[in-house]
Amino acid sequence: MLLIRIRGEESNKTKQIKTSSLYHHFMDTLLKALEDLHIKGNVLEENEFASFKKQILSEVREEELFVLKELRAHHINTLKHNVMVAHDTEYIASSLGLAKETVLSLKIAALFHDIGKLDIHDAILNLGDFSEMKNIWQHSHKNSQVPQKLIENITVEEVINYKASLSSDPAIYSAEFKSWLLKKGLSRFLSSSVREYLNHHQTATRRILEQNGFSEEIINFAASHHPNYFGGARVIPRECRIIEIADKFNALIQSEGLRTYMSRKFRTEALEIIINELKQEYGGAVGSLEMVSLEVLARKYLPPEVRSEIIPGAKSIIDALRQKLREARVSANDVVVGKARKMMALIVTTLTLSKELNHLLDSGLEISLEHYEHELEDVLAKAA
Repeated sequence: MLLIRIRGEESNKTKQIKTSSLYHHFMDTLLKALEDLHIKGNVLEENEFASFKKQILSEVREEELFVLKELRAHHINTLKHNVMVAHDTEYIASSLGLAKETVLSLKIAALFHDIGKLDIHDAILNLGDFSEMKNIWQHSHKNSQVPQKLIENITVEEVINYKASLSSDPAIYSAEFKSWLLKKGLSRFLSSSVREYLNHHQTATRRILEQNGFSEEIINFAASHHPNYFGGARVIPRECRIIEIADKFNALIQSEGLRTYMSRKFRTEALEIIINELKQEYGGAVGSLEMVSLEVLARKYLPPEVRSEIIPGAKSIIDALRQKLREARVSANDVVVGKARKMMALIVTTLTLSKELNHLLDSGLEISLEHYEHELEDVLAKAA
């Protein structure tokens, strides 16, 4: 086993390896790749995150750093996403009072939870928004109706054909893509949907971690971070739900992660999307561990966001709209009117979440949000 920990301590062999120049080279290379990764917090929070990045890399061995270096070369945004998920996973697990050994295992599992994306071609990982996927569909299905869930209908081969058509040499692009799949033993996915191919990364995570000698606990946590993939066919560790919540959350608020077409959401929006997804998964009632994990994240991130982004944003939009109203330069399709409607929806969402997640906002913030909701209703009524 490469990752050797006894009651949270490293073996002597591990400590010896960490004195090697190769180990420090891997550390430096990875830290440099993460230099521009921030959590958009205050100075103290950013300093804490900078320390976290160094700390978590120091907790894995040279061979494991090599695997992360492979991921960095293959898809740096997935590496960054893994670090963000590990950061929130540790925070949730520690806040819930789990044993230190379990927190450590969850954190390391989160750091490697998407390592299986080494099996996913970067052209698939970098697929763009709905418009790009629509173009891919129309390239292969002329004049046919575009399905709602494109990611479940477009095949890997259709992506290859579309990307090849945009390249300087379509034949070479297509041949290289297919050769890459063949070398990985993944040619069977050519006729599969993009969704099915992407889902393969969880199985690949288990294989890669087993090959690199990770502990069974870490493997089970990391390879179960999408519990719904199993459809009840496998008993999964309950604690992996913490990684699932951190993973969903960061995929939505970052540009990194799978959901590039939904990225950079407000934290309020991300939490609401996750709650709705979990309700669908559970058939209405969300599991207690999932809800308490969401509440931990909400208490950490939402109040600062309300103070620093939502309330100032609402004030700015209201001021701009009122100025336009005074100058009689506003229409129903005005950009500022659209922003005002989106901001009001965001405020309503935040107030709804504060009730659903046990009033995560203090009364002062709730009163402020309600005030700006009414202000926005007023100016929008005058603009109508």
